[in-house]
Amino acid sequence: MYLLLGISCAIFFGVDPSFRHDPKSLNKLINLNWQDYTAESPRAGFIGNFISIFIRIYPAVTCGAAFPLYAITLGNSWYSATHRDGDQEEEKGHYYWYAMTPSIIAAGVMADISFMLVFVGLSGMFVAFVLPPLMHLKSRTLVPEMETTMYTWHFSQPIFCYICLGFACLGSIYTIIELFI
Repeated sequence: MYLLLGISCAIFFGVDPSFRHDPKSLNKLINLNWQDYTAESPRAGFIGNFISIFIRIYPAVTCGAAFPLYAITLGNSWYSATHRDGDQEEEKGHYYWYAMTPSIIAAGVMADISFMLVFVGLSGMFVAFVLPPLMHLKSRTLVPEMETTMYTWHFSQPIFCYICLGFACLGSIYTIIELFI
């Protein structure tokens, strides 16, 4: 759905060369550019209003719906990492709050949502492209006799870990440069 919305936004709004010099020409969040959408008519009817509202609200609804799942998963992981079996289960709810509180505070303090999205994107890059290869390489050094497992395949070679780490570095550098230009 995001790909469909992104492609339609790119086709509808095109590329504006003055974007970097005139921030009012396009919104940083592309879905907000659909606020004045009229479906090619003088004024927006039901269909135009529906499309405008759907595109502007869809990302917030999907992220908002997934937020509790992320907080519960992170809270459970923290709880499991810090407690042994048989410890008090009542404490687990506190870890959900530990997982949610930084996001809630950051949402209340940050005025520029595009910066927040870049920050989240960089942390996602770390989780998706840095941690897995580092864990794979570390596990190969901790247990060298387990060179192959039932999950080993061609892409389990260390060279692919280094390629993934290189991609993460280049992607992160590009994102940071784009943020400050």
